[in-house]
This record gives sequence, structure tokens and C-alpha cells, in this order.
Amino acid sequence: PVVYYLVKWCSLPYEDSTWELKEDVDEAKIEEFERLQARKPKLGHVERPPAKAWKKLALFREYKNSNRLREYQLEGVNWLLFNWYN
Repeated sequence: PVVYYLVKWCSLPYEDSTWELKEDVDEAKIEEFERLQARKPKLGHVERPPAKAWKKLALFREYKNSNRLREYQLEGVNWLLFNWYN
């Protein structure tokens, strides 16, 4: 059987990816791809905290390099956390 690999080229967008014959693709890249495909995801069950434990995040928290979330970002994070707790 003929084997093709979909190749995403460096510095080009995904829409410019091309199907290449196995013989035309670097063997090291094929081995790396197969190694990554063989990995098993580390899935574990995480218990949700009780809904009463949810607290709205404050705008005043600073992150790396003195960055802060913008108001719309903070609203999105609070919405995600609220849904996780509930």
C-alpha cells in the first residue's frame, strides 16, 4: 500500500500543508510522529470543589511581569470557574 503523510511546513500556514509520500519524508520526523502518537494521555478524575467554595476573582491580582487581566478576561475566567464549581 502507498503511505502518505500530511506535512505542515515550517513558516507556512496550515492551509499550505501537503500530502507527501512516505519515501519523501525524513525518517526521523516519521519516528517522532509515531512516538508522539503512541503516548497514552494521563487522564485522572478530579473531584469538583463544592459550589459554596466559589469566590469571584478580584481584578487586583498581578501576574508575571506585573501584568493584570483585562476586565473582559477576568469576567471570562470568573464565568469558567463558576461553571466548574456548579
